[in-house]
Amino acid sequence: MGISVGITKKPTVAVKCVGPRSITISIVPPEDAPSYVVITYLILYGKAREYIPKTTNETTVTLTKLRENMEYHIIVKAKAHIREEFGPPSDTLKVTTNQGSIEYRVIHNVI
Repeated sequence: MGISVGITKKPTVAVKCVGPRSITISIVPPEDAPSYVVITYLILYGKAREYIPKTTNETTVTLTKLRENMEYHIIVKAKAHIREEFGPPSDTLKVTTNQGSIEYRVIHNVI
């Protein structure tokens, strides 16, 4: 078994749907994620710096039980192996619930 250096690239995240109390996002794995393993994602969402963590192996995720007319920040990290640390964060999405159209802002994180 070789030594794993882990994921060094960030995942790409986009908003698919916004409702009054939910946001559905789509995740594209990082460029350096191995195609032969299941990727684990850590989704951090909430108000700036007051994040709720959610882990998943899915690439389409719906965040529920949100507050209406509230701006949420969404960040995603990825890892390929259980013993790895999560890789760098995605760009931050700023999404407001209860909007009729899918509008959001991407804040580019600098590491």
